[in-house]
Amino acid sequence: MRRFWAEYLGDQVPDAYAAPARADLNGLPPALILTAALDPLVDEGEALANALNAAGGDVWYHRAEGLIHGLLRFRAQAPIAQRAFARATDALKSRLRQ
Repeated sequence: MRRFWAEYLGDQVPDAYAAPARADLNGLPPALILTAALDPLVDEGEALANALNAAGGDVWYHRAEGLIHGLLRFRAQAPIAQRAFARATDALKSRLRQ
């Protein structure tokens, strides 16, 4: 991941745009965060969900076990990805009805 951070940011220190969990998260709208357990970025997604919760945000978070980065692209081929997608869309639909 250090290599990817270096390619993305060069010598810059990650700011809130690169690492949202470092931002002031107070007063943000509800968030839906879906991560893949086999994604190198899973910890960052979970940290963002935790930070939003700590800031009093309304957060729906789900870690999809057994899946990789880009899991939504595989939802037509992999039933496990379809279930993760359905879970996220169901959460979104329920929040939109509120």
